[in-house]
Amino acid sequence: MNPWKVVDGSFENIRIIEKRLLETIHDAIPELKDQTDGNRTKILKYKLINLADEFNSKVYANNLGNYRSKVKKQFIDTEFMFDLHWYDEPPNTDFQTLNIRLAMECEWSRHRKIKKTDNKEKDRIKKQKEMEIDYTAVKYDFQKLTLVNPEISLMIFKILRLEHFEKMFHYFQETIENCKQTNAGSRYLIIAYYNQDKNWYFFLKEKGIMLTTSSSCFWDKPKNSLTQC
Repeated sequence: MNPWKVVDGSFENIRIIEKRLLETIHDAIPELKDQTDGNRTKILKYKLINLADEFNSKVYANNLGNYRSKVKKQFIDTEFMFDLHWYDEPPNTDFQTLNIRLAMECEWSRHRKIKKTDNKEKDRIKKQKEMEIDYTAVKYDFQKLTLVNPEISLMIFKILRLEHFEKMFHYFQETIENCKQTNAGSRYLIIAYYNQDKNWYFFLKEKGIMLTTSSSCFWDKPKNSLTQC
């Protein structure tokens, strides 16, 4: 079964936090169109900072650039563990986290960037490319999401080829199921921007359960758009 679904505005049988995240991404699509990867990240960040108000959560996020003026709520302008996260804290406390509602990583690159002086890492990345270990930048960031068990983990990234949907689905599936640090019931919302048809796709996964399915296996078909399947 194909787990990927189009982010088209119709989201049923999911929790309110997941529904509102998908609706927010869907509503942002016109603004995200034809943007650079960096600006896409900034747009998604300011939208998700504003959405946190609906859940009475506080936010860590940074690097919003000119989009900071569009933020309507207070937030801590720094990165703490993730590209963005919502959290709650006990009343009348400082530097205490009660729980994490949302942890988000957003990565558009296919391979990790490394320091010019890091020869050991250069050799490792070269071997990965030779072995066709792809999307190392995405996988590197996704590992962090498997360690914290928030109410919902959100991974946003870009897919360049049709056949990569299947490969990345299996990567996410195996990583979630194999990580002993990930609790049963932990939920992951995976969103991919497909560079060929300019559409956004998602699947929702709970450890031990696949929560979204579609009737067609698009990766078995020699077409460039998932919507043609």
